[in-house]
Amino acid sequence: MKSFLLRCVFLWATLQRSCMQISVPAAVLNCCEGDILLLLDSSGSVANYEFSRLLLFAAELLRPFSLGRGHVRVALLQVGTEPHLEFSLDVHSSQESLQKALRSVVQLQGDTNTEAALRVTQRLLTKTEDNVPKVLLWLTDGVQPGDVDEPMSELKAQGVSVLVVSTVHGNFQVLQRVVTPPLKSHLYSVDMDSIDIITEDLRRPSSVCVCVWSTRLAF
Repeated sequence: MKSFLLRCVFLWATLQRSCMQISVPAAVLNCCEGDILLLLDSSGSVANYEFSRLLLFAAELLRPFSLGRGHVRVALLQVGTEPHLEFSLDVHSSQESLQKALRSVVQLQGDTNTEAALRVTQRLLTKTEDNVPKVLLWLTDGVQPGDVDEPMSELKAQGVSVLVVSTVHGNFQVLQRVVTPPLKSHLYSVDMDSIDIITEDLRRPSSVCVCVWSTRLAF
């Protein structure tokens, strides 16, 4: 009986270690270097609750990263009738500053003019250092994305990795065309009440972390 209990304890400990290894190690996150632009749908089609959940998700997703030049730089661009740059890439060099800024964001309402926001995105990401990996993370309800295929293709041609997190009401056909492969790890359609379950997925290899980490190793 004692031997059986010991085997059970050993099995439980082994499973716990396996589960812990799923998360991306802090050392890997600290080694990340690159630019992440959050393209946040702030239009009137996004419910206030959905907007707040997307912001909270972004804040939690970015929390483990070291910020600033030589690490990860973050910009936030809101999509409305006219695009609004909440903050640019060089503004926040500490988590305290970034988290405070994300808590202060106010929804724009208005139309969903994603095309205009993508033109601003191109200017922001293409003027940065060529050898720094660039990630566009589009947070949207995806209901009326507009004519985004061409500007998204141009961004990808310029080396920008496009990832999308959408509500379950999004136009999946459009969204799957614009993301950078693989779709499994770069396109998420989720209920806002359950959005937290994809946070670790986006930090795993082939998602946000490796877009700004392993790409860097190629240079």
